[in-house]
Amino acid sequence: MKSYYYLYEQDALDVADQPLTLRFGEVGYNHPSAAGYYDGRISQAALFQRSIGADGDVGGASELSYGVLVLLNGDGALDGLLDLAVDGRPFRLLLVEDGAALDTARLALCGVAAQMVPAGADFDEIHIYLRDPAALFDTSVQTRLLGGTNSGGAGLEGDAGQEGAPHPIAYGTLFNVEPVCVNAELDIYELNDTAIGGDIVAKDGGSPYTLGVARTAAEIAVAATLPAAGHVDYCLGAEGQPAYIRLGSRPLKTLTVDFKGTVRNGVFVESAADILRDIALHRVGLAADSIEAADLDALDALAPAGLGLWIDSDRTAADVLDDAAVSAGAWWGFDRLARLRVWPMAVPVEATAMLSIRDT
Repeated sequence: MKSYYYLYEQDALDVADQPLTLRFGEVGYNHPSAAGYYDGRISQAALFQRSIGADGDVGGASELSYGVLVLLNGDGALDGLLDLAVDGRPFRLLLVEDGAALDTARLALCGVAAQMVPAGADFDEIHIYLRDPAALFDTSVQTRLLGGTNSGGAGLEGDAGQEGAPHPIAYGTLFNVEPVCVNAELDIYELNDTAIGGDIVAKDGGSPYTLGVARTAAEIAVAATLPAAGHVDYCLGAEGQPAYIRLGSRPLKTLTVDFKGTVRNGVFVESAADILRDIALHRVGLAADSIEAADLDALDALAPAGLGLWIDSDRTAADVLDDAAVSAGAWWGFDRLARLRVWPMAVPVEATAMLSIRDT
């Protein structure tokens, strides 16, 4: 008889969108310390395979395969599970000693479910396909979209043709960016979807505009607050509120802008580690304790240089993290406890060989 058993917990939503937790074990587990009964139906616990990067890559995301948890359902008692929603919701795989209290169990693996489906020759099994939390980064990095609701020259949401386009995102110090026009009649352009660091230089084909007046978003959108000819007024934005410029003269050539991008809580976000942290916390929504801060501190020490990252199209958070990580020669991914980790490539430390093999 085994002395340790796997227990599995799966967060789910019922048909009324009410949260609940599914509990299963390799054997039935009903210790008084547990919040509910763990039905003994697991025939295969979750299995994962992970590798760091693809062949020849230096940095980026760690690669992983799907895992699968197999539940026995020969009696059909679990058929009702197929009405529940588990996609993208957390799971926890625990290892507990036979007869021991639940609070002594060790967390073996956690992540998110991909789907739950009937399986087996006679549909006598239910398979829950599992992924690590990196799956959360396969969604768009920009969930705020332009409404396309401008009317009569008023508004900062673009015209009807821009409906559904992403707001731009700017990190680090940027040069020669072509900003997003959000009001063509008033020559207003968006630089970022949240506060920026400033140092704005707007150029018409390389010829700079004169920096004008600092405005609020409400002021910059008023037709009467027209900047002087050849000048550019600006709004640096705020937390969750976009940054804009407004031109006093329509450009004759290509409009480009140099500026410092995202500022978060008063701090300029520019290094690879800064950007990785900001995307994980503020654009994907990870909890701070789901990020291994020491890894990012180490990456900052090895690669403190500032980056320039401009995003004005629909991209996944994973793609953007790849760009930031590769620039610093680092990989990113999650450990078995669902913590975001970063592994930089460092210069090898000189060491004494433990074994030398020579062809004599």
